Order: sequence, then structure tokens, then C-alpha cells
Amino acid sequence: MFAKEVEMADCYQTILRGNGLPTKIMSFCFKLYGSHYLYNLFAPILAKMFIADLRSYEVDPSRIEQHEQLDENRKNLRLLTHDVFQAIVESASQFPLQLRILCSCLYQVVQQRFPQHPLQAVSTVIFLRFLNPALVLPHEFGIVDAEPLPRIKRGLTLVSKILQNIANNLIFTKEFHMRCFNDYLRSTFDAVTSFVLSISEPINLTSIIPSDEHQPIENNLLDSAALSPTYPMSYISDANVLALHRLLWYHQEKIGDYLSSGRDHKAIGRRPFDKMATLLAYLGPPDHRPLDSQWISYDMTATKFEELMAKTQMHEREEFKSLKALNIFYQAGFSKQNNPVFYYIARRFKVNEMNCDLLIYHVLLTLKPFQAKPFELIVDFTHTCTDNRFKTDYLSKWFICMPDCFYYNLQACYIYNCNSW
Repeated sequence: MFAKEVEMADCYQTILRGNGLPTKIMSFCFKLYGSHYLYNLFAPILAKMFIADLRSYEVDPSRIEQHEQLDENRKNLRLLTHDVFQAIVESASQFPLQLRILCSCLYQVVQQRFPQHPLQAVSTVIFLRFLNPALVLPHEFGIVDAEPLPRIKRGLTLVSKILQNIANNLIFTKEFHMRCFNDYLRSTFDAVTSFVLSISEPINLTSIIPSDEHQPIENNLLDSAALSPTYPMSYISDANVLALHRLLWYHQEKIGDYLSSGRDHKAIGRRPFDKMATLLAYLGPPDHRPLDSQWISYDMTATKFEELMAKTQMHEREEFKSLKALNIFYQAGFSKQNNPVFYYIARRFKVNEMNCDLLIYHVLLTLKPFQAKPFELIVDFTHTCTDNRFKTDYLSKWFICMPDCFYYNLQACYIYNCNSW
């Protein structure tokens, strides 16, 4: 896909600038594999801005307020940009493995067509399609719950503009009010080159062993990503796995023809295609069951999920009332530390009979009155079996939809009658 995109590009600056299929696939991968990285990267900085930042970042003289000082605003923007940029270049070791593979692939393809500019191409794409959109619209990426105030949003927009010029290795020429940052831009070109080079290096997948070395970025104020390590965990749903299986199964002949006609066929050979064909033969034809496990969205947050359920009046439906009456999850009594105690009775949940979205919503509503208080949890696995388990995609969805405050306030979890089914 990248090879075709690069082949059609007139110059490296236009690669992945359009809205074609390669761009959409890359954007999907950024959302799927990069959400926790973005959260760890930007949440600490944004949290400080949202809580106590009364500064202005406007540097355009035609837009500045009368009581504001232009030099002070320039200083504010410069410091904010420095904080964001340093966080980015220091996070290379935390960059998701899947996205490293993506960058490495893009680097190698661009190098064949534009041998002088592979790094610039990767740098432009990473900032334009991945980092800057999340910085300008953090509420849409699940980094913050509320849309930033206009003053803060303007500051983030200006920061992203400076970052994009850093990524492109360009100084400001047309916008006169931005020229004061050109000296800073020049001082960052080497650092951004090192960052992009480190995330674009070829990766030997056979040598990758998950370890405890891959820890979340330090100083994370809302460390939800600690629950999902960057490398081993995937948030792809069962529905997407089935869709991919069908796609490869029914189009494997076309895939083989396309690969054999590519300019890299002699260097690569048939081995990758033969391995895929062998795997498909082992798996057999795809399952035709309905895809009932689609997620609402991969960047779903607790707030968005709850709002969606409220808008559709789920709490008024008989299905929700029936589930609530089963007492799968409820609060009863207090611990010796005077913390409210919640109970989850695993055997009462039937994976093939109940709507997991409704259960998540019920748990959210039950916990909500206690969200600012410490609490304890008892999980009862008595008489549980495979019928009481969660599907893989819904188990991942639990971790995403639960607000961070619940993880922080959970003081103890007691497992009763744990068994191996």
C-alpha cells in the first residue's frame, strides 16, 4: 500500500497528504495502536493547562487583547512548545511497536523512490497525521474529557504549527508574527531527526520479548495506560479479526498476483505469500456468524460511553432493568476501613445471553456516586465456567470505559473461590 502511494507521489512532501485508502489505513493504525501513547504523552501537560493556566499564547498582533503583552505571550508559547517538544523526543523508547513497524516500512519505501528524503517524509507524516491532531483536539482523542477553552485551544494550535515546521525542517517565512520562533526551530532540527530515526529503524520481530522495561512515561498524572502495556496488548476486536480472515481468504489469489507483479518481487520472493496461504489453509474458511461485537469506537472514553447510553435511554429499557435485577454487580456494606464494598458475582453473567454494553453501563452507574471515594471490590468466582467469561474485545473495552478515578480509588480487590474452569 505504501509502495503504491509513494510511486504515485510527485515529491516526498505529498506522500499521504490526500484522503485515499493508504492515508485512512494509517490513520486507523494511529488510532488503534497509538491512543495510550498519546494519552501518556500529552495528558500531564494538558492537565496543568486545564487546572491553573491563565496565560495567553496569542502572538498575532492583530488578534491580541489590549491588556496582553506580546513579548509575554511569545514567551508563554515558546515555553509550552518546548515542553511539548521535549516530551515527544524523550518518548522514543515508549513509541508503540506497531507504529514503529509502520514508520520503518514507510521509511524503506520512500528511500527507494526519494533516497535523500526518507526521514523528512516519515517526520512529516508522524506529526501531521498522528501527533498534531491529538494535540489540537485532545477531547476527540480521549486525552481530556472536555473541549479546551478557546484561549488554550489557540495555544495548542500555534504549538502544532511550530511542531509541524520542526518536522518539515522549515522556518517561518510567510507569517511575520511567527518568525520570532525561527531561532528555536533551528535549534530543534537535530533532535527531531534523531527522534524520527529512532522510531524508523528496521525491527527484528523475532527478537522482541516483552519485558518490564517498557514502562509508561514518567510523571503521568492519569496513568490509565499502566493497565495496558504498549507492546503485548492489542485492542483489536473479534469482529475485526473475522473481517480480516474473510478479506484474506476471498482475495488471496488477487493478493498473490499483486505481490508477484510488484517491483520488489525478485528481492522478496514468494515466501511471505506462501506463509499467508499456509496459514489460511490451516485456519480454513472464515466463520459466517454475524459480527455482533463491533465497538462503538476505539477512542471511546467513560464519559462518551455514558453519554451515548443516556441518549439512547438504556436505563429505561426492560433489558437493562432485568440485568440490574440479577445483582451481578452491586454495593453492600462497608469494610473495616469504612470503605464501601462492591460485589461482582461472576456466575450470574451469561456471555451469550446478555448485552455486555449494558453491564458496563450498570457498573458505571453503580460506581458513580462513589467515584471520589476509596472503595473495595469482592469478585465471587463460585461455580463459574466458560459461559461466564468476557469476550476478548469486551474485556479490553472494560479497561477503556472505566474512568481513571475508579482505578485510583480501588483500595483492595478480594477474589473468592478462584478456579481454572
